[in-house]
Amino acid sequence: MFEQLEAFFEQPTAASYRAARRQLLASCATPVVSDLHALARAVAKRRYREAEALIDAMLPSWSLSPALHDLAARVASVAADHDDLELERFMFSSCLDGILDTGDGSHERPYLVTYLSDEYDVLAALRQRACRQQTNETAQGLVDEITCDDGSTVCFDVTDLLRRKTHVPTPHILSTRVARPRI
Repeated sequence: MFEQLEAFFEQPTAASYRAARRQLLASCATPVVSDLHALARAVAKRRYREAEALIDAMLPSWSLSPALHDLAARVASVAADHDDLELERFMFSSCLDGILDTGDGSHERPYLVTYLSDEYDVLAALRQRACRQQTNETAQGLVDEITCDDGSTVCFDVTDLLRRKTHVPTPHILSTRVARPRI
């Protein structure tokens, strides 16, 4: 059912990310941001069995989320499951690379995200902090423009997300990482 998702993880490119994203958005229920918050809380409180159950329940809807794979890597690390740890680190990096390969963060080529939490994962990878955020309608669709504390702006295409269903923005506290992403 998720051939494009498998193809993306076999060869993570912008094209395979876009194809997997299309398939995921068409096939899965809209991800609920509170699920990601609950997972982050379970990991922070060291309730790892609960975290494992939440991860299982969140898939496949959250399969392209760097944040989910980061949290799953932490759970695998605590469980000393080295195979899962490496797999989750790989999936984290692949998802982040897929997003970064879709654009350059400019108004003309915004990054294409699957979840609003991806914006904060990208900012963390770019070593940026959000100061202000606004959504603008452009000829291409809806773009989240985030102004960073250094004055730069990073843009994200959120057209599909905001037109699909109302989402609650994910706070940047989920941006801690296990593996260093490429910059």
